[in-house]
Amino acid sequence: MGWAYGPHYSPDGYRVALKILEHVGDAPGTVWDKKEIAVVSTENHQRIWSISEEEFGGQLIGWSPDGNWLYRFADLGDSSVVSRLRIEGGQSQDIVTLPWPRVSYVAMSSNCSSFVSVVGHGQFDIWLVEDFDPDIE
Repeated sequence: MGWAYGPHYSPDGYRVALKILEHVGDAPGTVWDKKEIAVVSTENHQRIWSISEEEFGGQLIGWSPDGNWLYRFADLGDSSVVSRLRIEGGQSQDIVTLPWPRVSYVAMSSNCSSFVSVVGHGQFDIWLVEDFDPDIE
């Protein structure tokens, strides 16, 4: 028993990344036993890769154009961070720390050159970050 949500197709269309929340025992409650980000094959519908949310939590926002990285957005309380995770090897890199908290509903363009987010509490602003290049140090 559980939930799957936030799917993102890989650029080649053969994989889908999504968040999965599962109950392991017989009596599910309000606490999830297992939280992970998984990559599922669109051909045979099997899970081909996963990582626990404790290792790479946050909101999935997309794939790199070459299909080697997954991007996520995490609200850290007083700031927010965009990170990427290499599917092969599993290493994570923080790409940019943003100076605003209370971020939700983040979307990244398919070529990873920009992303947009809703920022605020009560009154909301929409922020568009353009010319975003994760490989600039």
